[in-house]
Amino acid sequence: MIFDISNPFAVVKKSVIRLGESVANLHVDDGFVYVADENQNLIIVNATNPISPFITGTLLLNATITHDVFVEDKIAFVACGGDGLVFVNVSDPYTPGVINTRTGATIDVQSVTVKNNIAYLAMINHGFMILNVTDPISEEIIFENDDGSTVNQVEIEDDIIYLAKNTDGIAIYNISDISSPIAKGSFDNGGIALDIASKEELIYVADERDGVEILNITNLDVPVLVSTIETSFDGWVTGIKLNGDSLYFIDAPNGLLGYNISDASSPNKVLAYGIIGYAFDLAIGEDVAFISNGNITLSTVDVQNPNSPLGLGQWDGYTFTTQIEYYESYVYVLDMTGILIFDIANPLFPQLIMNITSIGYTSSFCISNDILYVLEAENLQIMNIADPTMITVYSTYTDLDDSLRDIQVFNEIIYLLDTTYTVHILDASNLNDINAINSYKTLSYTEKMYSYLDLLFLSSDDLLEVVDISDVSNPTYASNFTGLNSWRIEDIAIQDSLLYVALGFNGLKVLDVRSAYSIEEIGSFSAGEIDYFYGVEVIDNTVYIASGFGGLRIALIYPDLDPLPENSPTTTPPESIILPGFRILAFTAGLAFLVTLVIIKKRRN
Repeated sequence: MIFDISNPFAVVKKSVIRLGESVANLHVDDGFVYVADENQNLIIVNATNPISPFITGTLLLNATITHDVFVEDKIAFVACGGDGLVFVNVSDPYTPGVINTRTGATIDVQSVTVKNNIAYLAMINHGFMILNVTDPISEEIIFENDDGSTVNQVEIEDDIIYLAKNTDGIAIYNISDISSPIAKGSFDNGGIALDIASKEELIYVADERDGVEILNITNLDVPVLVSTIETSFDGWVTGIKLNGDSLYFIDAPNGLLGYNISDASSPNKVLAYGIIGYAFDLAIGEDVAFISNGNITLSTVDVQNPNSPLGLGQWDGYTFTTQIEYYESYVYVLDMTGILIFDIANPLFPQLIMNITSIGYTSSFCISNDILYVLEAENLQIMNIADPTMITVYSTYTDLDDSLRDIQVFNEIIYLLDTTYTVHILDASNLNDINAINSYKTLSYTEKMYSYLDLLFLSSDDLLEVVDISDVSNPTYASNFTGLNSWRIEDIAIQDSLLYVALGFNGLKVLDVRSAYSIEEIGSFSAGEIDYFYGVEVIDNTVYIASGFGGLRIALIYPDLDPLPENSPTTTPPESIILPGFRILAFTAGLAFLVTLVIIKKRRN
């Protein structure tokens, strides 16, 4: 991903180019980007025009893994772990070629930095090494410090090198005599230093879970902590760069963050650009997916092309968010403070226009016909959102004794689910005077409700209960489905008499509910090894899944259903419900999946 950072307050993404399987690191030189792909490759990208980058060359290295790359004088130095340091001639970026490899018993190269024909190698379990690479064909060792430690990165400034170490924080060496470095001070707060950057009398340390530490090294023997930039929920810093008075770093899985560091004692955040984060729920509107996150409040993704979705922007309020809904060109997000409303006319820069602060714990909300229904503890708040910038309160319904869990509203009827196995049915024809109609006792402890036509679907762990609400004054049990083989139902989407059920680690199952008395599973979709399917939305033949650390997954699905059995009733007798409006697409068995999997953001272990 390439960004224009000429204005740190308004960073603009210029382009995205898909590369190998797992990009580990990169180096930029003269408009060309040299990429270390973990699957043994060196990839060269011409980015002289940042709007339209293209690959010029790919070189498969004789190595198990590729960690890092650094380029100087048209030589790419590639860190390949235990397979050593590989020297690649890149004078012609279209035909790169290996010219030498430095190997050895103590060489397990994590990263490499080169300055004035001197290479500094950060080793795994072997400290660091300094090489003279003036002649890359016959390089020679100048100094080796094999102290058994793991060094993740080396930063060089004048006659000083700074080491980011795996277990001992940072270490400082004076290299005025490069053949005999002198150990100076160190700083260790118990974290894992993954990267380091220096500027004048300050160094900036990417310290994984502990954020970014800013140290004053006026006295090289005694580094002093100036300030710390904390990362948001579950964040960890993996890379760091300086540009003038701006500090940029990757806060995985939150994305790209930027701070103004003109006052190092009080860094000021100027940029937060997330890709996905830890996805809990999503909503779709106008070819954009809006994703609520455990660690980023709101992320936006362009999904016009399901095969190549693009991260657009984010709004990061450092709040834990769950439910999200798209309504009339605005996005509503439930977080720990209440409900946030965003103007997403420009999805690159979502604008917070309203924060409806809750008076109690907000568990869920629902939007119907310009009305926002909010569950707060034992109360139902009803608000007019015809103009989201000027919200007015209709009324508050308080005639309940138990905490509310979920809500559905349609046909001027409100369905409230509480914690005592009860669905309360309310008449909402007059929003200033809500009246109870009836209630329904569920089979078990129910967590969420979903409505479709004259049916309510109630989820409790792995049980799906179906209720006939064609007569709201007399709701009746229809059936239940226990074949989900999962410990928890996370979310359901409904389209054309098909239920798409998100089941956490158990992936996604698709149920045929044309007959509510005879539900059948007709398809499934695996969550993979690390994904956890939280939220699901279906638009036409496209299924969008909020998948925890998997981010956003997109599947294109074309259902082919058998017709209902001949003895299925065509009308609705007491013992059966046939959902209207379903068009049979084909007369072949099963559900055919044409699947496109897309992982926008993957957490790196």
